[in-house]
Amino acid sequence: GATSSGRPSPFVPKSMGVSLLEGNRAQQLAITFRRSPIPFDCLCSALERMDFSAVQIEEEDIDGLLQAWPTEAEQKMVKDYKGPLSDMRDVERYVLRTAQIKRSKERLRCLKLIKGLQDVHSVSKGRLVVAQEACSELLISERWKTLLAEALRFGNFINHGAAAGGGAQGFTLDALLQMRALKGAGGSVLHCLCVSLAKKDPSFLVSLTSELRSVPVAAQSSLGMVQELLQRLRSEVKTAAAELSQHAGDYGDDLPQAPTLLLPKPPLAPPLPVA
Repeated sequence: GATSSGRPSPFVPKSMGVSLLEGNRAQQLAITFRRSPIPFDCLCSALERMDFSAVQIEEEDIDGLLQAWPTEAEQKMVKDYKGPLSDMRDVERYVLRTAQIKRSKERLRCLKLIKGLQDVHSVSKGRLVVAQEACSELLISERWKTLLAEALRFGNFINHGAAAGGGAQGFTLDALLQMRALKGAGGSVLHCLCVSLAKKDPSFLVSLTSELRSVPVAAQSSLGMVQELLQRLRSEVKTAAAELSQHAGDYGDDLPQAPTLLLPKPPLAPPLPVA
């Protein structure tokens, strides 16, 4: 048979036989087993060995398995059956297979962590590297420093007048957004600032764009999302470490080594101009 997605189904339910599970629950488990993208016995073997290197399964599929995974009570009920295994329906025999694996659901959670770890690491590292490159460019760009100094001068002129002394010594970078929003007949304040710099140095804008090549890319990436991913990662690793520590005897001596995460250091913030 085949699933609705067109992939071969590794589970062909046998409706005849000893029924130990409640009808609706047995149907739910049968559907879950049938939707598994890999043969269920292969999955169980991987869980037993804690070796997931050859398991081709997505986090979404693992979530579906976790939601419907046989409970301890269901596993015990099937395990306590004294009759011939051949008399059981397939769904009960699959539940029995999970019951033969110590802490099978927790092992499945470890599989989810391992499968998600590489993706989370890749996304986080990639975005942080881009942000770090952008911050480095901001730190060394002479034209960016010139723009900030000119923005400070513009701001003091607007707020205090040409002859004002003792104006602001610096500003937060969101002031540039306020300058963009503040518009007059000749355009925004930020536009006028750039025109002023371009008149002094015709190559200013082209050179600024060249010096800050990574900034537009970094601006499209949300560091808040990276932070959420890292928090999730830390939480899941902590949970897995506690599980393996508290129940080490149930896992044997062949636990895989935890991968080392080499995330880049947090990007530095560019300095603000000082008068």
